[in-house]
Amino acid sequence: MPGYAANFGLILFMIMLTFSAVFGVIVYRITTAAALSFSTNETTRSNVRVTVTATAVIINLVVILILDEIYGAVAKWLTEIEVPKTEKTFEERLILKAFLLKFVNSYAPIFYVAFFKGR
Repeated sequence: MPGYAANFGLILFMIMLTFSAVFGVIVYRITTAAALSFSTNETTRSNVRVTVTATAVIINLVVILILDEIYGAVAKWLTEIEVPKTEKTFEERLILKAFLLKFVNSYAPIFYVAFFKGR
């Protein structure tokens, strides 16, 4: 039972890490937009929205790709710690963990755009 609790706790931590990364990009967008809007250069001020959006998208992409690789390795490691009795059980648990972590990682930024940024 302690193995399952550790797995559950680590998966929750990874999900919170994903939400923290999305929140970090939000903070980046706000602070960068504020900093660029105070620029003395007129071209910089007129292109604040494009600059902030483009850089935030690139940062989001890099974070998603890095966390995707980390989550694949973590899912495999967590499944190996459980020591499943059969190969089928191992594969089922690995698929569940990998799907859960990668789903949250891939779709958290989309949920932010769809439900919070659009308001």
